[in-house]
Amino acid sequence: MIKVKNLENYQNLPDWYSEIRKQQCTKHGEDYCNQHDAVKKVLPPGGIYKEFGVAQGASAANACLLDTKKITIVDPELKWFKPHESIFRKWCDQHSKEFNVLNCSSLSSSAVSECDVLLIDSLHKIDHLKKELVMHQETVNSHIVIHDTTHIPQLWLGVLWFLGKYTNWELEERDEKSVGYTLLRKK
Repeated sequence: MIKVKNLENYQNLPDWYSEIRKQQCTKHGEDYCNQHDAVKKVLPPGGIYKEFGVAQGASAANACLLDTKKITIVDPELKWFKPHESIFRKWCDQHSKEFNVLNCSSLSSSAVSECDVLLIDSLHKIDHLKKELVMHQETVNSHIVIHDTTHIPQLWLGVLWFLGKYTNWELEERDEKSVGYTLLRKK
């Protein structure tokens, strides 16, 4: 993950998203943002999206541009996102989307809420990922996307542990390109 530069020149979310994705894929390779496409594929029309680990907000912007009715982003450290928050709020207000920003850990009870798709891109530590999966799996209706499961092999081991314990979830897809992502589906 890099901190993308010169985003302050963009005043609308589609252009902002296009630029941040372009810069991330230029730096990390064309498959770096494949998790965005996974979300696009599985988020139902009018769906509810939640994300752990926001950084500047590229994945959240992707979700805002889809047919979502509610987007919730959760991160205890929002310093990279805050300069761009107004673009997100303006877009969501104009398109009748509920947009929530929670400045807390994904393990906080405040972060527990229903969603159709959950994207996890938070601390990148196996124990933390296991806790997130266990704590939130009941409130996710459809899919969980975990980013960086190739780049950080311990995350993949955490996914395997979870699938072994929670048989109401199954592996739908594992993308090993670039940093990789794993897509889980609720049975």
